[in-house]
Amino acid sequence: MLLVEAFAPDQLGRPSGGPPRRELLVNADDLTADLAGVVSLRAVEELEVALDEGRYHRGLASVVRLVARAPATGRTASGNSSTA
Repeated sequence: MLLVEAFAPDQLGRPSGGPPRRELLVNADDLTADLAGVVSLRAVEELEVALDEGRYHRGLASVVRLVARAPATGRTASGNSSTA
């Protein structure tokens, strides 16, 4: 299972944290494209959240959240090949 929460481009200039440069921010479309074929996407959304995570991450923030899973490979959780 892969869970990602990253600051979105709308976060730029907000005092609630995050990178100060646009190229370090990510939107849902780019994140989805970057992971295409690598994971099986379950959910992705851009939203505003209220942060209260210490002195430098407090207030409204624009984030991207993604939930994905590794694609099926024909192997069981133990790593053995599954056969029917």
